[in-house]
Amino acid sequence: QMLQGEFFLADAFNLMLERGARFTTQRMAIWQDCGVPDFHLETNRWLLTNGSDNSSTTAARLINSTVFPPVHLADDAVIENSTVGPYAVVETGCTVIDSKLTDTIVMANTRIRDSHLYRSLVGERTTVQGVAGSISISDDSTVIQS
Repeated sequence: QMLQGEFFLADAFNLMLERGARFTTQRMAIWQDCGVPDFHLETNRWLLTNGSDNSSTTAARLINSTVFPPVHLADDAVIENSTVGPYAVVETGCTVIDSKLTDTIVMANTRIRDSHLYRSLVGERTTVQGVAGSISISDDSTVIQS
């Protein structure tokens, strides 16, 4: 059954079965849920601890900064006069200046300055300045506190 041109997942599975698809089950050793911010951060911690840490190989520009593994830093990220980690991700095109990031995910093309973020999710193309605390902000946002 389609609603506004889209199938519901259960309907898509039924359609696949009707067309001959075969499904099997499999035991999972771990299940990580990213549906809400706390679970998203928990999943990120698990991923960084279990193989996504690139703190020893990153080409990110680290200028007078300290990194506490595990972290994942994009090769083109610029980290200046800052402390990053543990459990931080800084994606491509980001700049972090005079800040501290702990247990925080910073999406692509974001600028962070003069901030201390922990347990935070920061969307793409976002500007954060002068913020201390735990935040969750969407793409294309600006948060400046004095």
